[in-house]
Amino acid sequence: MADKKITELTECAALETTDLIPVVDDPSGSAELKKATLATVISGISRTTVRDMASAVDTVLVTEQGIREAINSSANGWVAVTGVNDQAPSSSTITVTGDITATVTVGTALKFTLGGTATNPGTYYAICTGSTYGAPSTTLTIAGPPLETDDGDLTALYYNVRRDAVENLTFTFGRFDHAAGTSTTLAKFKWPKQACYIVRVEAIVGTADTGVASAATIQVQTDGAVHTALDLDGVLNNSVVTIDPDYYDLAAQADVTLVQVLGAEHDAENLTVTMTVVYP
Repeated sequence: MADKKITELTECAALETTDLIPVVDDPSGSAELKKATLATVISGISRTTVRDMASAVDTVLVTEQGIREAINSSANGWVAVTGVNDQAPSSSTITVTGDITATVTVGTALKFTLGGTATNPGTYYAICTGSTYGAPSTTLTIAGPPLETDDGDLTALYYNVRRDAVENLTFTFGRFDHAAGTSTTLAKFKWPKQACYIVRVEAIVGTADTGVASAATIQVQTDGAVHTALDLDGVLNNSVVTIDPDYYDLAAQADVTLVQVLGAEHDAENLTVTMTVVYP
């Protein structure tokens, strides 16, 4: 490459987090020209807030989140995580070198790739349900399809900066367990939005069956259950990492069915089911 001034270079209209930026290290001391990826530059930007003391209104001037959203719009908001341990400690946890708790918080959409010797290689979607730092690494807890735990199985991890990447839908029922037989359909509808992935299902009843507790599952189309049945026993239960990746993709206009396995006495009441989806 011939020597050029920065102002003479061709403009890069679509930035990626792996793109390189020139950086002057230690400008007030032993100045040295170095390179940094855009992802590194973003991670070093702090939130800046100015408060109007008269109105007590805060104005955010620059935020790391806002910059991420702007530069990653061409990638639908997905940002690669560096320093990921390629061997997941468990089917629901990932460790990453460094402290990323301010970046990947509870409720953040995640995407991970299984490779190596994984039994089910591929790319999967999930949601962060825990983000804690203990030197030298951050532990992320996920809900979604299970991770595989052999060395080298976890080949990539991404998080999403879009606010609309995650959506929660809640269904409520009063007296619902009153049918005869073994199971019944509580609700059925066509998915009215764009394609997505069901990554978590939670269920709780205000009053549990006085005999054997009932249970609930969600199905897409006429396929198998998206997750292991959730007991309706009076406490909040969720799918954690029992999501079945064979059935968790939800296409536009696909049929969604909430199925209940009936209890013994049919006297359970006040059911709430929450379904969490991630948009790719």
